Amino acid sequence: MDLATFLEARIADDEAAARTVHDVAKCDAMLYEEDMAAYAARTPGCDCGYPARVLREVDAKRKIVAEHAMEPGMLPPSCVRCCDTNTAQYPQRWDALTWPCPTVRALAAVWSDHKDYDLAWKGITDG
Repeated sequence: MDLATFLEARIADDEAAARTVHDVAKCDAMLYEEDMAAYAARTPGCDCGYPARVLREVDAKRKIVAEHAMEPGMLPPSCVRCCDTNTAQYPQRWDALTWPCPTVRALAAVWSDHKDYDLAWKGITDG
């Protein structure tokens, strides 16, 4: 699995989870476990805003991935955005130009504990 496919799959997972019925018992807005049952009994719906925030985050991540896409046909593979903005300023900074760029690597790091995460995406090549 390549990094772009991995990122889209993880973002889609987040989107699907946000679109499910919000479980008040697992709401991040609840601070104390013993209060959850009483809160759920008083308030059948949750207004913490969590699903809407997650969907905004999903949209933002997709926009970042699209903006930092791999430039087709470039060798070595290069980031469209970073090449455009950094080539004149930092022609020697290949880490900022090659794809995946530091921005895409940072996004992927959110899921570094996922079974499909490749340590090479973090910049670790010796396993």
